[in-house]
Amino acid sequence: GSALATLEATDEDENDPVAITTRVVKDADGQVSTDLDVSVVGGTITIGVAATLAYEDSTFYTVELVATDSFGANSDAYLVRVAVDDVNNHAPVFVNATSAVEVGETQLGDLGLSLELVDLDSMFNATIRVNNTGVWTANTFSASLSGRFVYVTKTGAIDVDSEGLLQRVVEVQLIAADAANPFLTSTHTVTVTVLDENTNDPTTSNTSISVSENEVPQARTLVMLTAQDADASNAALTFWFENGAQDASGTFHVDTNSGNVT
Repeated sequence: GSALATLEATDEDENDPVAITTRVVKDADGQVSTDLDVSVVGGTITIGVAATLAYEDSTFYTVELVATDSFGANSDAYLVRVAVDDVNNHAPVFVNATSAVEVGETQLGDLGLSLELVDLDSMFNATIRVNNTGVWTANTFSASLSGRFVYVTKTGAIDVDSEGLLQRVVEVQLIAADAANPFLTSTHTVTVTVLDENTNDPTTSNTSISVSENEVPQARTLVMLTAQDADASNAALTFWFENGAQDASGTFHVDTNSGNVT
């Protein structure tokens, strides 16, 4: 690997060569490591990188060196500390991430998702946003961070009724980015099922008819009421007078299911 430092061990006594009798590399936890290479030629010590270093594994290394003269009578210990700088090599990732949720078409506020961001780099400084490119995500969902936790909010209603649907499925793509330059990103998609709600009153027709007072009373259908409800989930309608299936005088009767007035 690449050389990090070169040191020279010398002895003031002439004709007394120096030997490096100890060379031990330890990581930040004090464990012996082979991540650094220590080579010795005579009294010259070269410290180099033997493997890819990861700040997340060890923030520094120590190299313990002992130089001894040729007589073995004198020695000197030296400690070299190699610091590892953190670089932005990890994108923030979503963990414990909810992927699906159901909401009502007019329901607003936090969706109650379980989302957390983790960045293995030392400085956690991520941002979160919604990819507002879809028809139903634009200006309808927002995302925010509190610490490492992600909150997704529904900020606007999503129409389900106009196409006679019982539900509409919307994919909300979240984009997390760290604060480095260049920055790294990751995405997570939440499938939001928007359910039809009872938001429309039924509308009726054929609600008026004229009957002669001299007409012989008999049970016959005078009018068939028809009605529509824009809410697809409320297609089954029930008909009644203000007092129930019969009017106040008991003269008229409505079939609550068909809408036939007799």
